[in-house]
Amino acid sequence: LVSSVMSTAKASGLLGSLAYAYWLDENVCETVSLGVLSTEATSTVIVSVTQLLSSGVYQRASTVIPILVGARFYLPQPETQALKGPFLSLAVGRDIGFEAKNTVLSQESRSEAVFGARLGGGIDLLVSNSLKLGLNAGYNIMTDYSTPMGARRNYNGPEFSLGFGFVFGDGGH
Repeated sequence: LVSSVMSTAKASGLLGSLAYAYWLDENVCETVSLGVLSTEATSTVIVSVTQLLSSGVYQRASTVIPILVGARFYLPQPETQALKGPFLSLAVGRDIGFEAKNTVLSQESRSEAVFGARLGGGIDLLVSNSLKLGLNAGYNIMTDYSTPMGARRNYNGPEFSLGFGFVFGDGGH
């Protein structure tokens, strides 16, 4: 008689990110971003009444973190408009995966970095000289991990986000 209990907690899609944008001119800015694309934790308990040796506890936790550098290209707008955009964006970099697994008898951890990119677009609304709200949509593209990171080898997919930002400097962008 074998009985197992499995508990899983996972989240995927862009869960959150921090970004920095530096304006080169009125319609182009460089960007650097660090985010969390996926995170998962699994715990499984297997109990065998007939064979005590096959009983065990298995745990796994994984996270995928994209680190991307890119640019936004804004369509020209009149200077008086609070709406900035629409814009197109392109960012490239590395999607770094971290995974840790353990059982009663072993522990294992690994990390792997693969090529990643994000194509997207959106609009920004300047609420004041120092506060900006943004609406973004895009698509994450990446190469496959050599072995699954969490439950998957690849985390390609769409991304939608609502963000806010602080504007430093003259507040003109």
